[in-house]
Order: sequence, then structure tokens, then C-alpha cells
Amino acid sequence: MFWGWGSTARQKKISETQIVYNRYKYFHMMFINRVTWGYIYILSTLNQDGWSQKEITKEEAVRLMSGDELMPNWWARYSLYGLLATIFLVVVWSLVASIFSPR
Repeated sequence: MFWGWGSTARQKKISETQIVYNRYKYFHMMFINRVTWGYIYILSTLNQDGWSQKEITKEEAVRLMSGDELMPNWWARYSLYGLLATIFLVVVWSLVASIFSPR
């Protein structure tokens, strides 16, 4: 597939009964260049009835995980912007070069 989108999550177990998730959306081109957004932190707690989930703030999540933000790496967050900027610069450079080239 050339392009696609979806959502995924990163998780960290903070105790035997608690897991923190960072759920986010992404868009990718050729599975290489990607951009992510919409980060939502969720605290899952095991109780007698099974797992319960509660949305928490980023600050609460960072505090629970001792400073870890569970963010995707910089390439996953911003690489699509780099690709688009490179394409833009190549187009602008080509236009400028064609205007100022001797005929």
C-alpha cells in the first residue's frame, strides 16, 4: 500500500495491576514517512471485574511513568513533514532555475 492511516498505541507497565497507554493517530506514505497526532493517555487498572480504563492527562502519565512520555520517536512524528518540505524545495528550486537559466 502506498499510503494509509490509522491509530496505534505505546504502552508501559508501571505495576502488576496498572498499564499506561499513549494512543495516537498516524498517516504514512510507503510505511517510511509518517506523521502522528492526537495523543491520548489511558491508565488501565486490573480489578476484580477485569481491566478498567480511564483517560488521564499527559502530566499524570509522565508522573506515573517517572518522566517517560511514551511518545513515538522523532522520525515517526515528523518524517512526512521532511518529505513534503524536500518536495517543495525541489519544485521551488526547479522553478527558479528555469526562470534564470540562459535560453
